[in-house]
Amino acid sequence: MAAIHPQDPVSGNDQLFAVIDLGSNSFHMIIAEFGDGSFRQIGKLKEKVQLASGLSAAGILSAPAIDRGLECLARFADRLQALPADNVRVVGTYTLREARNAEEFLTRAEALLGCGIEVVSGQEEARLIFSGVAHYHPDLERALVVDIGGGSTELVIGKHFEAIRVDSLALGCITAQKFFPDGHITASGFRGAIEQARVQLAPITRQYRQLGWQQAIGCSGTIQSIHQVLSNTQSASGPITAQGLSGLAPVLIEQGHADRLELPGLSADRREIFAPGVAILTALFEQLSIDSMTLSRASLREGLLVGLQENLAGRDIREQAIDALLQRFSLDGVHAARVEATAAELWQQVATAWQLDEPLLKKYLLWAARLHELGLAINFQRLQKHSAYIARHADMPGFSQRQKRVLSWLLDNHRRRIVRPDPSLGNADLQVRLGRLLRILRLSVVLHLNRDDEIRYSPRLEVRGQELVLILPEQEWQASPLLRAELEEERILQSGIGWSLVIDPAARRDIPSPSEGAADSGSDKN
Repeated sequence: MAAIHPQDPVSGNDQLFAVIDLGSNSFHMIIAEFGDGSFRQIGKLKEKVQLASGLSAAGILSAPAIDRGLECLARFADRLQALPADNVRVVGTYTLREARNAEEFLTRAEALLGCGIEVVSGQEEARLIFSGVAHYHPDLERALVVDIGGGSTELVIGKHFEAIRVDSLALGCITAQKFFPDGHITASGFRGAIEQARVQLAPITRQYRQLGWQQAIGCSGTIQSIHQVLSNTQSASGPITAQGLSGLAPVLIEQGHADRLELPGLSADRREIFAPGVAILTALFEQLSIDSMTLSRASLREGLLVGLQENLAGRDIREQAIDALLQRFSLDGVHAARVEATAAELWQQVATAWQLDEPLLKKYLLWAARLHELGLAINFQRLQKHSAYIARHADMPGFSQRQKRVLSWLLDNHRRRIVRPDPSLGNADLQVRLGRLLRILRLSVVLHLNRDDEIRYSPRLEVRGQELVLILPEQEWQASPLLRAELEEERILQSGIGWSLVIDPAARRDIPSPSEGAADSGSDKN
């Protein structure tokens, strides 16, 4: 990916894209224009929100913190009005991962922005950060990349564009502020913050040292501010050195309070979290034996742009993650492909009628069809539960936490009893459409229970008001008593939660075409 260049001309709203990072300390937005295969930055916004400061020990995000975040996003939304919703990607990080009431904020924030928000896992956040750094430093040799945020610290060892080891630690500037109460900076506070960071780093220190790296790179606001202060103090813009870093703590302790910090290059909005950031970076230098660290201007937001660029080029990292699970757990790829093909065929027949013609909805269905037997790696008994568990907890690059929950729910309900989708999967409208996807998935699985390529069915789905009608040619219906029994059981299971399924075995002489069937839209509850 070419470097982002500022202030290039705009050539139409459908060529404009925005990425928003809902960080624990600040919210950031980049607006970029896509052209000639790359992005060029044409605008950016940043606001200090300190979302993490409103997160209680019990994991509840306070009303004032929620309000601060929403007020910021209302201002961001003004800049997004002219952009198609599909051109905007918004991600939440540590605080929204940890908050038990995150959905309260997310629901209101999504309504403000007019698009979905992905809460990414710590590992996915680390991968996105590395992707941003790697694409802006294409000659990157084996490197350690570090990002100290408000609520977490991400570490990656990678080479060129490949992340070899990724970790996210619950270690951030805002969470470390407890060692500097009310902004007071003391020697004991520094010792406490450094020791806590050492404890967090201890489980991974040995592995990182064994893997090794040729260069250490830091990114994002905390490390940028430390680099800026040291550069101005030393009258040089070189890397952060262990010696230079070690000289900061005594100066901060002498000045005594965040409000009194007078350091060249330190902005006013960074004073409050500067000492915690210095303590965390000091622990990183000591534990990982870092001599010097260069600064990268790229980070999570640039990684999001890289992801958008790859999607525009038809490369979806999530497809690679799904295929990796298929290989890792040695699933029957032939059977998975036949179920997926039938699911795609049935989806096509009702997509318009059921409002399922969004790309992500189709992807959910096909991913679930491909992975529906994932749980066989554990046991055939409780197959659905095992499949859902693996999808929920496996490392799946590119997937947000909500996307993994949706996939897990589809897998957990693809056979036998059915549990309706809940608010954690999305708003009421999305819940309805996920229910419809599940109905297609379940029928696709039933139609291939024979696992025999010699037996092929010609299924047809129609939406008639609140009824879903499955049509099979008479000869296919009569040829398989087992299929008839399985479909009747499926009809009963779906009717048990109010989903009307009609199995029509009658011979069809005038089966409507897909376009004719799509005209009958229906309005069932799921």
